[in-house]
Amino acid sequence: MAVKFEDIDTIGTVAKNKRETIQVKLVSVNDRPCLDFRIFFTTADSDDLKPSGKGLCLTAECMTELLPLLEKGLADLKNLKTPE
Repeated sequence: MAVKFEDIDTIGTVAKNKRETIQVKLVSVNDRPCLDFRIFFTTADSDDLKPSGKGLCLTAECMTELLPLLEKGLADLKNLKTPE
């Protein structure tokens, strides 16, 4: 069975480094709505962004469970002391 993937809307983009961005998109996978978090990259030959195979495609149910973990992780990161 082939996966039916439909790009619905781009929610936003975050720069990861000079060559990579993380794009968050609302997509439909086999007619099921999901949020897709995917790394896009440029090459030395072109500034055009290309999607990598590295990403997450998550349902609303999964996002509901993941969001508190992300918030806790962010709070923990902010509380870490940076080395001097």
